Amino acid sequence: MRSRAPSAKQLSAIPSCAGLMTRLCCTHAQNAGIDLPALLRRAGLTLSDIEDESVRLSVASQIKCLNLLAQALDDRLLGFHVALDMDLRRTGLLYYVAASSAVLGDALREIARCSTMFNEGIKLETDLGQVLRVGFEYAGI
Repeated sequence: MRSRAPSAKQLSAIPSCAGLMTRLCCTHAQNAGIDLPALLRRAGLTLSDIEDESVRLSVASQIKCLNLLAQALDDRLLGFHVALDMDLRRTGLLYYVAASSAVLGDALREIARCSTMFNEGIKLETDLGQVLRVGFEYAGI
C-alpha cells in the first residue's frame, strides 16, 4: 500500500518554531564535547537543520532535542543557563518590540502578542491588573 502525502492542512497543523534556543543549546553542547550529530538524529533533526537559521523546526523535535541535550549535559536548567549568556538581540523582532516599549507591561503584552510567530507551540498570556501575571500553555503539542 502506498502512503499518501499529507495535505497542506495537515502539515500546517504541526506547530513549528524558529529554533533559537535549540541552536544555542546545540552550540553549548558542542563546545562541551557532546556528539551532536548522533543526538540530533535521535531528535529527528540534522546538523544542517541546526546550522541553517532559516529552517523552522517542529516544536516536538525542539522539545525532544532540548531534553536530550539537558540529559547529556546533566543540566536540568540548560535553557536557563544558556539564556543567561545569550545576546537578546538574537531574538530579533521580540527584542525590538520589547526594547521599544515605554513600560514593562507594554513590553510583555507585545511579546505575548508576537511570540507565536517564533514558536507556534507556546501561547503566552499576560494579565496586567494589580498583580502582574505572565503565563504560558502549550498549543498543538
